[in-house]
Amino acid sequence: MGTRSAQTGERDIQVDITKMNVKLKKRRYIEYLLVVIGIVVYVYHSSLFFDWVVDDAGISFGFAKNIANGYGAVLNPGSEVVEGYSNPLWVLIISIFIRANIFEPYLTTNILGLLLGVTNLVVTYLLTRKLVSNKESILIGLPSVFLAFSTPFVAWSLSGLETPLYSLLLVLSAYTYILELEGKSKYPTSGLLLFLVAVTRPEGFGFFALMLAHRSIYSYNNGVDKRDIIWLLLFIIPFGLYHAWHYSYFGFIMPNTFYYKTGGSLFSDIRSGYRYILPFFIQYRMWLLVLFIPIIFINSLKSGLPVLANRFYSRLVILLMVLGGIVFALATGGDWMMELRFIAPVVPFAVILVYIGMRETASVISKSIQRSNIQFASLAIVVILVSGLVISPSLSASPEASANPTVPIEDVETHEKKSYSIAQKSDTLDNATLLVPDMGAHAYYGDLRYIDLAGLADVTIGHNGYERNIFGNYIFQQKKPTIIQARGTWAERSYINSYDKFQRDYTSAGIHGWYVRKSIFTSSTTEPQTDTNTSINNHIKFSGYTNQRNVTYPGGNIHYTGYWGKIEKTNQSYRIKVQITKQDNTLKEYDREIIYGWYPTSQWKINKTYFEHYKYNVPESLNNGTYNVSIIIESSSSSFSKKIVDDEIIVSSNRSSALAEKKYRSIADSESTKQKLQLAEQAHKLNPNNKTYQLLSNKFEDNYDYEYIQLAKKSYQNGDYNTAREYINKVGNNLLDNRTANNLRRKVSNEYVKKGDLAKKQGNISGAYKMYKTAVTVYGKNSEAIRKRTKIQHHPKIRYSEFVYEKVPENATSVRVEFSDKLDLVGYELQSKDIESGTEIYPKYYFECQQEMDRDYILFSHHEGKNRKVNSRNRFRGSHTIDYPTSKCKPGDIIMTSSFVKTPSIDERTSVVVRMGVWNPDASEGLDPNVATGNVSMNNGRVEVIEYNLTA
Repeated sequence: MGTRSAQTGERDIQVDITKMNVKLKKRRYIEYLLVVIGIVVYVYHSSLFFDWVVDDAGISFGFAKNIANGYGAVLNPGSEVVEGYSNPLWVLIISIFIRANIFEPYLTTNILGLLLGVTNLVVTYLLTRKLVSNKESILIGLPSVFLAFSTPFVAWSLSGLETPLYSLLLVLSAYTYILELEGKSKYPTSGLLLFLVAVTRPEGFGFFALMLAHRSIYSYNNGVDKRDIIWLLLFIIPFGLYHAWHYSYFGFIMPNTFYYKTGGSLFSDIRSGYRYILPFFIQYRMWLLVLFIPIIFINSLKSGLPVLANRFYSRLVILLMVLGGIVFALATGGDWMMELRFIAPVVPFAVILVYIGMRETASVISKSIQRSNIQFASLAIVVILVSGLVISPSLSASPEASANPTVPIEDVETHEKKSYSIAQKSDTLDNATLLVPDMGAHAYYGDLRYIDLAGLADVTIGHNGYERNIFGNYIFQQKKPTIIQARGTWAERSYINSYDKFQRDYTSAGIHGWYVRKSIFTSSTTEPQTDTNTSINNHIKFSGYTNQRNVTYPGGNIHYTGYWGKIEKTNQSYRIKVQITKQDNTLKEYDREIIYGWYPTSQWKINKTYFEHYKYNVPESLNNGTYNVSIIIESSSSSFSKKIVDDEIIVSSNRSSALAEKKYRSIADSESTKQKLQLAEQAHKLNPNNKTYQLLSNKFEDNYDYEYIQLAKKSYQNGDYNTAREYINKVGNNLLDNRTANNLRRKVSNEYVKKGDLAKKQGNISGAYKMYKTAVTVYGKNSEAIRKRTKIQHHPKIRYSEFVYEKVPENATSVRVEFSDKLDLVGYELQSKDIESGTEIYPKYYFECQQEMDRDYILFSHHEGKNRKVNSRNRFRGSHTIDYPTSKCKPGDIIMTSSFVKTPSIDERTSVVVRMGVWNPDASEGLDPNVATGNVSMNNGRVEVIEYNLTA
């Protein structure tokens, strides 16, 4: 009887277990269903952002491209090493895709974003299961659904930036860390994951610090074991090794982006940080956390059960992650981009806390109500209400964000194309530099050399901001960009339009906010193929032209370079009309301004030569034959018209082929590789469709380059490194895939590194910098040369090296004027004795430092009419500065400074004398001058050094 009862009891227990397992399986199916729903919602939600990649991502792509190609972490191949990104692990991953030739900005980042985002949903579900008992809820998959609806999380997962990787690593770190707390993980791998977090973004170290504090408290209450030590070492060792390399390579502890965005300090703009995080709580209803967090942790502490105590510590991890994201946004002031980019990585933790708070609140309500049907209704109301509050904001926010995303890279790519077009029109594609603020599309898609006006990828601007003296000298004295793009906010921040040298040296490129350097249109010599010397109303002259291609094919191009000069002052503007004619029938006509209207003739200077390059398309409809090309100049304000070019071109695919074949056959009679190369290139230009000419051209170009490499190798073996360098420079970027050429480049480059090391050891910092710079020029992949050059390039002697001379230049006029035994004026230069009124002059002064000085003095100058008044005050002032800080002077240094002067317009020729001196701004008084030698006179305590004629 007893045995039968026992058997019956065992069967009942097994039945109960079976029923329980069935319930758990059903509950688990519901959990899985919710996760699947979340994944479906996430993929659909993500599709709103498939066609968006933020421009900032392009910066990462650009650096990754240069790393993949062996140039290192540089904005431009061969330029300074700079960590112009704050996501090194992401840049490394992208560089691997580029190296494998499987990277496309939109497709690759969309796929990566989707995979990382979906994985995050799954890990978020697993993490929630660790925080809530399976018996307590069937809705454990709900946080994954919340996350799939979150606009900040989804949008930034598809942005092309590191956000989805960063967020996933944070969630994985928290999950493995909690497993370790529960003793369910054999190895403390969360330490290694936190290291990956820290090298994905620099603030990732803060999350490790929070986990370290958490683990210390937990270990204090539960005892320390060897796994805690291993956990710590798994972070510290790789993190220490990484930052040792990082500092030796970049020269700074933090990325350049940190110094620019924060000025080197945190919590300096906490008010902006507060405004930044406010939408997280208000718009996205995370004020629910303020209500739920007390309930979550009070319930966790109510029971003394060990499992609940562990749950308290586990839930504390989630809270710390959310707080870490919020504190970082407060510390940095947030950023200007849409949808809470800095908080998006911790959204998974926020929705987990909301879910737990909702469940705990529902539990409290159910315990206070006896009737089961009312309990269920109350629970349903809580779930529906909270879910609606969390999900509903994104239903309107996502379409709005998708319609108006933050600076798409494709928008900035149109700017890059405009910059390229300006460089192409000005014929500066080979050496143009562009100062531009929106760097992403330029860094990845562009072919020019760039300077980052925003400072993210430029050490000087990143560390000094727009401090006037440093920024002005850096841009207008050192870099001298060919093209400047500055408008709106960036023009206001940098005050770039306020610099005298900007006004003097740059002119509008015909597009609002784009400027081009005037000097690229000036030539010291006139070199036209055809001389004309045609006077235009005695205002300007057309000196001649060069027709760079007079044989072309239907649909091809013809190229002209025109040379101009100015005869006398005029405000008259002129236009150019180009006509392609046949027997007096005009077949095609082009109308344009001289130099595209960028550099008006009214701003030209007498006795200077100006040139312009133009490309004209030949219509595809033209038949074979000879056509006339006429260039006519017309006045913009009168009926004046004059033909200045009467040329002819040959248009014929057959004729082109015949001429090409003639060039090709003459190759056999040529002796030198250089001549063979030229003939092959000409044949290919005449008949671009003939692959034989192209292959032959490439062959002779390689042979020509091989000859240079052999000559360079011979020079290197003889110890003549300068000659070897010259031959290598002639090869340029050719033979980059040739091992012999690259080995020679590397060897010669290393010799210059040795020279730089020797110069540095001897204290010659300028010489060392020059050698390291030369080493990088010879071999752009010489990482040692790049590192050493970057390390000393911000040394004061380098920053101001262009202002320090060993002696006064020979073309300067020698004088000697002593200023209080501190500075001696020892020479000056002026571009001409006759200056056209209304133009700019920029005299240069050379000073010799007599002693070390504890302050920075400035130069002042007054230009005064000698014979008659030049304006109401009879004088005008030069710019007040000394480019090289006198506090850095060493006795015997020769320093140069220039004084920009805008001359007034006058009606009659006038003699002008320059009265100058040196000013002590601290004492508001000048240094006493004493004339020693030279044709110098004194007038009322001021030195009269320069005299010139101001012409009408």
